[in-house]
Amino acid sequence: MSESEYLIAANGTIFPLSEYGGRVTGLGGVPVEYAMVRGYGQDGVNVADYHLQPRTLTLSFELHGRRRKELLALRQALLEVLSSAGGALTYRRVLPDGSRRDITCWVDASLSVEDHFGGTSAQVGLTLFCPDPTFYDPKEHVADFVTVVADAFVTPFYAPDEFWSSGGTTLGLTVENPGTWRAYPVIELRGDYQRAALHNVTTGALLVLGVAASAADTVIVDFRPGKRSVTRNGEPALAEVESGNMVDWYLKPGENVLQVLGGGFSASTRARLTFHPRYLGL
Repeated sequence: MSESEYLIAANGTIFPLSEYGGRVTGLGGVPVEYAMVRGYGQDGVNVADYHLQPRTLTLSFELHGRRRKELLALRQALLEVLSSAGGALTYRRVLPDGSRRDITCWVDASLSVEDHFGGTSAQVGLTLFCPDPTFYDPKEHVADFVTVVADAFVTPFYAPDEFWSSGGTTLGLTVENPGTWRAYPVIELRGDYQRAALHNVTTGALLVLGVAASAADTVIVDFRPGKRSVTRNGEPALAEVESGNMVDWYLKPGENVLQVLGGGFSASTRARLTFHPRYLGL
């Protein structure tokens, strides 16, 4: 299977770039900004941290119409959906194995359409601004936590007694992040608990929810940048966070060992994890 590329407008309109001889640049590595510090009397600097910077994609392709009327209709459709007012766009590449890689973009420069060949064809160019420079698999990965006997599940940090449910159980999950960058998950909790601690054993990240939930409650913790939130039955509930850091709670590439520790768990208590793998480049 060969590779193919698409541009998907916010309204769902799909433009197969291969049909228009599309060319895309900017798919390689991610721009990086380094945070540097210099010690007293030190030659050079030390890199203390780094942050990924937005990515820019440049697209160009050809429009061909057998009649001027057809070309103008296609041109008008482009102007309507590929504009700054049209909302976010998605650039999608389908790889030879059939897997997909998407990146969310916004029109960064004016869409240019230049007529050629007596007005029966046109060359189109535009620049896309990608605030999040990583690509993602649009197929959602879903995994359920399972009940694990506490005596057989070693916790690498001190857990107070109230974090253990009656019967000495907790919920555990080992999940593989196949991407090359951090994946920020969504965790859904259903059922009873007095307190709940979401722990990524692999990275050490911990988030504690300090408000009790009943069997009828659904609590959703969304760790995705720009969408970070805690909701209970669809209503904002960020105040239920007792301690921890939502910014640093992510799945690293490779294997991640996860726990949901709690007090007052019942047989109906459930936890589910969903995420989209992310990739640094194509």
